[in-house]
This record gives sequence, C-alpha cells and structure tokens, in this order.
Amino acid sequence: MRRNLPYIILFLMVVLLGSLLIASSRKKGKTLDERITLRIKDKIPYGTYAAYNFLPHLFPQAKVYYDHKSPGNWDSISSVQSNQAVILMTKEFDAEEYELHRLVNFVKEGNYAFIVARYLSYDATKFFKCSDNGNYFDLESADSLLVNLQHPVFNNSDFFIYPGKKYESFFSSFDTLRTVKLGSGSNGGINFIRLKAGKGYLFVHLGTAGI
Repeated sequence: MRRNLPYIILFLMVVLLGSLLIASSRKKGKTLDERITLRIKDKIPYGTYAAYNFLPHLFPQAKVYYDHKSPGNWDSISSVQSNQAVILMTKEFDAEEYELHRLVNFVKEGNYAFIVARYLSYDATKFFKCSDNGNYFDLESADSLLVNLQHPVFNNSDFFIYPGKKYESFFSSFDTLRTVKLGSGSNGGINFIRLKAGKGYLFVHLGTAGI
C-alpha cells in the first residue's frame, strides 16, 4: 500500500484537474461546462466520473466502492481493519467533532484518509490545528492556474496547469510540528498537507478549481 502512496496522492490532482484534459481536447465551438458537481455520474470537467472509473485500473487488486455516508457509518469499509483508503470530496468539509474522531480512529488502524474540499468546518480547523481562510480569486487571468508538489517529499517540482479562472484556497496557518507540507498553489500558499495518526496518515487538500 505504501509504495503506491505517491499515486494515491497524485490521484487527488486527477480528481480535480485531470478530467479537464477531456474538455481541452473537445472540438472548438463547444462551451465548457463549468458546473462544479463532483458527482461520479457527471461526465464533465468538474464531475468525478473519469476519476472514479479510473481507480480500478490504478489499483487492479483493490475493491472500489462509492459511499455517501459519514465516517464510521460506511457500508463497505471496516473501522478496525488496515490497508484501506477513503477519499472524501466535497465543496465544504462540514464535519463535526465526533465525525472527526471516527475518521482519525479509522486512520490510526493503519489506513489512509484524503479530504479534498475548498473549505473546512470550524470543528475541522480546530481539530487539525489549522486555518483555511486564505483564498485567491482572479477574474482576469484564464488558462493560468498552477499547482505543484513540494520538496523534499517529492523529487519532481514541476507545475501542473489547467484552464479556468483562478480560485485557490490555501492554509493561512497550520501546526508546523505535526504537519508535512505536500503541495502549493500558484501564489505559493500551501494547499496540501499530511498528518500522521497512529499507523496511518491523513491528507488534506484545499481544492483549487477553475470556474
């Protein structure tokens, strides 16, 4: 599982960014569908159909499930087993304290949890000891939103670019003693972090999106 961790991390980028490659390859004259739905049934740049259906190819030996229930109430994931991964994707991660405890207890068993959201709830920022009130919105610049992965965790420091107006969220503060920086946006603000809990890891990515 751990040797595949970089691919899991990069999948987060695929979910929010990769499907835009489909849009860029379409014939000229078609209008970009800019709705941000994050639904697995939507075959649009900001739907997650392509990313979800790519998972079995990325992890051929893993079972892939979709579940919209809160942490601890999942049907297909055990809270006491290890070597599992969950990806929680939403516009706003509106978790309460008891849900966060359930999620961290799941991670402690030797699992991975990925949170991808523009904003975190007050309980979540307090729980993770961070602040997500940083943002950058650019109405003028198109086709110029950049994101990259951080040294020394990643050797490759190339920027990833995708079309769309700039709307970036980033952490204005976080606990430097317990947090590893993994990625940043075009303005240098950290938008991707990792926290360790027991035998597992929890990742938080403040989604950047063109709108």
